[in-house]
Amino acid sequence: MITSLGKSPVTYLSGGRYHRGLRRYALIAQWWRAPAFFLALIIVFLFCFVCFHVFCVLRVCLCLLFVVLSLSLLCVDAVLLSSFELRVIIWNTDDVVLEDDAFMTGEKMSDIYVRGWLKGQQEDKQDTDVHYHSLTGEGNFNWRFVYPFDYLMAEEKIVISKKESMFSWDETEYKIPARLTLQVWDADHFSADDFLGAIELDLNRFPRGAKTAKQCSINMVQNQAELPCISIFKQKRVKGWWPFVARDENDEMELTGKVEAELHLMSAEEAEKSPVGLGRNEPDPLEKPNRPNTSLSWMLSPVRVVCILVWRQYKLHCALLLGAVLGLLFLGLLFFSLPSALSYKIFNVAG
Repeated sequence: MITSLGKSPVTYLSGGRYHRGLRRYALIAQWWRAPAFFLALIIVFLFCFVCFHVFCVLRVCLCLLFVVLSLSLLCVDAVLLSSFELRVIIWNTDDVVLEDDAFMTGEKMSDIYVRGWLKGQQEDKQDTDVHYHSLTGEGNFNWRFVYPFDYLMAEEKIVISKKESMFSWDETEYKIPARLTLQVWDADHFSADDFLGAIELDLNRFPRGAKTAKQCSINMVQNQAELPCISIFKQKRVKGWWPFVARDENDEMELTGKVEAELHLMSAEEAEKSPVGLGRNEPDPLEKPNRPNTSLSWMLSPVRVVCILVWRQYKLHCALLLGAVLGLLFLGLLFFSLPSALSYKIFNVAG
């Protein structure tokens, strides 16, 4: 469930979006474009020219020009503030570490789900559904996250407004780096969920995703400075594989999984024209993933799951055992039918 971060009211002026803290300056900064403002400036200039010394006129005009420029500069942030919507689709995971032991067989497995949020908006974190009992670290989701935000182009930062405490009257504006965090978790029923790994993408500079899961490696995190990077604000839409990483007991970075994700950035106006639903909901719903039967609950088909586990681990042994059983059946049938066949042939010859 998405919760509101408590954004301040906004207003639209000349197609731009302005926060309440900058709105008054934005209004004043628009006055210089109005003919009435030029008319008032000419009247002040003529009045000063008639009543005062020429140097006084210049001083007054310079002061007025300084005031106009100052108010315009105060409004620069508001003019450059843009509204976006980031849509993130989690398609699949692979090679996720297996955290739990299966109750029936002791086989390693994980109940995988992915969590995501924009930095500074942890209250708006969103989770996929759970891919139960993954035996190989593979997870299938087809799940959409949606994050609306305001962005300051000049500083490459997200602008959020929220109250510092429940007793505050006014909201405080914060400028935070534009970063997307994705985490992979193992869901537990009777204890806290287990954190498995994470990836943080700077939306202005992050490595291009790998085309396949095999090409995705921990080097995309460790050697990020050496890799070609892209900006979602320029690329608008990217899809690929990125690694999940975590610190081990020795405080060293290790690969804990891979995620196939798609990032799509749209302006607020574009998003309003083409709305989408969260998860797999309307509008523009995503198809349900084609999950294997082993992703279901163990209580639904325990015999089938045990057979799949045995076949995966002991394919050669199962094939040899099946061949031996068939051979023994053939020999048993041969020895069972041989006496009757011999007696039949003997009596036929004697007759």
